[in-house]
Amino acid sequence: MDIASAVLIALGAVLGVLMLVNLLKGHHIPKALTFIHGGLVVTGLILLILFNLNYPDHANWISVGLFILAAFGGIYILIHDIKHEKVPLTVVFIHGTVAVSAYAILIYRITQFHGST
Repeated sequence: MDIASAVLIALGAVLGVLMLVNLLKGHHIPKALTFIHGGLVVTGLILLILFNLNYPDHANWISVGLFILAAFGGIYILIHDIKHEKVPLTVVFIHGTVAVSAYAILIYRITQFHGST
């Protein structure tokens, strides 16, 4: 379940990078891409929460907290986009940095868990 979570979040991250490249080039970001990105990451986050609840000795709540923080940034970005307002690049970069940090911790914890079993 934790590996599935990491895979879904990684796929979402790839789409996030694609969205960032489009944004930096000044191109429109298709709403479908935005919602697929969010859907993949949220599904991965739900799986991670379920994993944490099922394996409390190996719970990774730091990643969960950081991913939730990144999600708030993503919602903020989405609201600006829906209103056709300019998305603040600072928020975009903070959103991505927090998400990458959460993912790095997730991968570290997954390797610890699977290396010890």
